[in-house]
Amino acid sequence: MVRMIYFVILGWMAVSDLRTKTIPIWAPWIMGITGLLFCTAPGLIENPACYAGEEGFLQLFLRFLPGLAALILSLLSRESIGRGDGGILLSLAFWLDAGDLSRIALAAAAFCGIYGMLLCGWSILGGRGIAGIRKRRIPYLPFLCAASVFFQGSI
Repeated sequence: MVRMIYFVILGWMAVSDLRTKTIPIWAPWIMGITGLLFCTAPGLIENPACYAGEEGFLQLFLRFLPGLAALILSLLSRESIGRGDGGILLSLAFWLDAGDLSRIALAAAAFCGIYGMLLCGWSILGGRGIAGIRKRRIPYLPFLCAASVFFQGSI
C-alpha cells in the first residue's frame, strides 16, 4: 500500500515536471510530510523504509546525502540542477533507505545522461548542431520515477 502511494505521488510530480519543466515549491514538502507521517504515525500503514530507531546517525545521514549533494550541486552550478530536484531527493529519504535512494538517484542521472546524449546525436544528425540544446532543460523527475519503477518493481 505504501509503495502504491509512493508511486502515485512521485508519478504525479513527474508528469507535472514533464509538462512545465519545473517542480512546485510545495511538492517536496508533500512527499516528505507523507513519508514522515507513514514513518511516525502509530497504527497507520507501515513504511518498510522506517526502522523505528534502529538506525544510527550515520544511516540517517546517508539517507539525506543524495538530496544534500543535489542541493549543493544546484548552488555550485547556478541552477543547472534544479533546487526542486534536490528537495525531492531529500524528501525521498523518508520513503527509501540509503542504498535504494542512492541506487535510484544514480540510475535516474544515468537515464537522464543517456537521453541527453541521444538528444545531442539527433540534433547533430539533423544538421542543427548542439548550440540550441545547451540551454534546454531536461526534467529529472520522470527519470527518477522510471528508475524507481525499475528498482522497486511493481506496485
